[in-house]
Amino acid sequence: MKLFRQLAVISFVLSTANPVWAADKPSDIVGIKLGMTADQVRAALKAHDANMKIVDYASWKAAPGVPASLAKIRGCGTPMPGGVGPYDVCKDTIDVSFGHISKKALFITRQLRFDRNTMLVKNVVDSLAEKFGAPTFIRDTTQIWAYGADGAAIKNLDCAISDMNLPFAEHRAHCANVYSAYIRQAAGNFATEMFVNIYQSKLFFEEQAAFNNAVNADRADKEKAAKENKVKL
Repeated sequence: MKLFRQLAVISFVLSTANPVWAADKPSDIVGIKLGMTADQVRAALKAHDANMKIVDYASWKAAPGVPASLAKIRGCGTPMPGGVGPYDVCKDTIDVSFGHISKKALFITRQLRFDRNTMLVKNVVDSLAEKFGAPTFIRDTTQIWAYGADGAAIKNLDCAISDMNLPFAEHRAHCANVYSAYIRQAAGNFATEMFVNIYQSKLFFEEQAAFNNAVNADRADKEKAAKENKVKL
């Protein structure tokens, strides 16, 4: 299920293989972290904005051996005209996607809209740098904080993805903990929107393996039961 459209991104990658470094760098979006349950995410959304409207936005369909489950929660802060229900246009939209098997947060994304001519691109970039430190790669307005599983800097756009799909074949195994952002610029130096997201390739691959194991186990059980059936002739 394709949950997110592709964006040009500014990527920030935190290494899960370097616990000292990872402990020193934030790895959340407004307090929401990967691995959270749905209830924990709802609580974090309310802590971020007590007035935020929270809806169950999407569900995983049942598969052999795997029941249907919650796929995504959406938080909508300050609804704007132009949408209905979970499709409201919001100044602050936060989507959290969950694994079909683990039921834990696998992908977090936020879209923050700025009122016209109220936010400079430089101020957004400075805020990100204040949270994540100096970037490891810069190209034009794209800035990247990227570290591989061994803690080495990744000085390219390899980990800059913003799609979550099953299966997760396109995700890079060498990307550890990824924080990415994309700033949409208006005329002059003003920013109109900021998109940010977090994912970990390791969690994607683990989720896919668990899903495959559940489907295969269900098939094996059915085949075992079928062996005992006889055709009456």
